[in-house]
Amino acid sequence: AAAWVERTGAIALHGAEAALVDPLELEGRPVLLDRAQDADDESLFHLINLTQSGGGALLLVSRDPPASWATDLPDLR
Repeated sequence: AAAWVERTGAIALHGAEAALVDPLELEGRPVLLDRAQDADDESLFHLINLTQSGGGALLLVSRDPPASWATDLPDLR
C-alpha cells in the first residue's frame, strides 16, 4: 500500500480518520484507507461516493474481508 501511495501521490488515511477528511481535499485524488474496518459506516460510505464522483481512486486495506465488517448501512453490505 505504501508503494501505491508513493507512486500515485494518494492521501493516506487510517480507519477513523475517514471522518475527519475535507471533501474538497479529495477531489480527483487517489485515497488509501488503511484499517478500513475501523472507519465508521457513514464516513466510509461518503468516502466511497466522494472518490467515485470526483474521478479518484480508492484503495481499502484491511486484515479482515469486507463481508465480515459490522455495518448497519445496507449500501455497505
